[in-house]
Amino acid sequence: MRCGRCCTETEMLLSCIDIQRLEQLGYKVRAFAWFDKTGYARLRNRRRHCVFYNVAEHSCKVYPYRPEGQKVPFYIEFTPYSSVTGDLSWVSLGIENVTFEILPFNATSSWKYPDLKIVSSHQFIDENGTYAVTGIVQNTGSLSTGRVWVVATFYDTSGKVVAAGYTNFLTPNQLQPSQTTSFIVYPLDCTPELSQRIANYSLTIQTEGPIMPEIIYPSSCASPSTSPTVSNPPETPSIELSPSPQIETSQTFPAFYIAVIVIIAVILLAAAIMLRRR
Repeated sequence: MRCGRCCTETEMLLSCIDIQRLEQLGYKVRAFAWFDKTGYARLRNRRRHCVFYNVAEHSCKVYPYRPEGQKVPFYIEFTPYSSVTGDLSWVSLGIENVTFEILPFNATSSWKYPDLKIVSSHQFIDENGTYAVTGIVQNTGSLSTGRVWVVATFYDTSGKVVAAGYTNFLTPNQLQPSQTTSFIVYPLDCTPELSQRIANYSLTIQTEGPIMPEIIYPSSCASPSTSPTVSNPPETPSIELSPSPQIETSQTFPAFYIAVIVIIAVILLAAAIMLRRR
């Protein structure tokens, strides 16, 4: 949220729901998306950053409504209980590599409640020499939430992920509209040495609900065709990104005027012929 590393030179795919949420804010599709050769929409960059990223403030202009293609860290702890051997004797044999497999999931057109915002955050080193981040979460929407927690990713000076962490469920268990709550998050298995390596962090809010209902896709979200029109992703500073009302213009007026002109021409021609006959 603050460092902007995942907002740099992004190639994020945009779903129809992503596009609709941004359109409802008043943004035009051509201002924030381009279409690759397969016909899929991708987030547009401007000067190497996502068009919605505020470089000066290191923040996202549409954070509560940001596309869902976000990155979050993971942390796997190997314990004797979870080991297939029932112990960790295999660790002493040496580990050359680790293979991960991402399990498939069923796609859905529903999406999580978007109106949770981190209104402030800052890092500090506690009395034990451990890096920590504290801040305030606010429900900026009109619905009550389910249980909420915060996930943190920690980076070194080169932008490499060096640690991850998450809070317990925040209290209260439900956030009412406009209500706020505080949080503090530490890197998992953090040591003073690891704390010295951390140069920056990003935060993601998670919630158990409410789950928003299925949304009707806008016309701009038609399924990719077999022969899509390819639009290259040039950086276009001239495109206006401020939200503006979508003004619908009629596409029938040129045909109407042409028909009127043709009718007048026919009348004039007929009149000229009649005059010549006299």
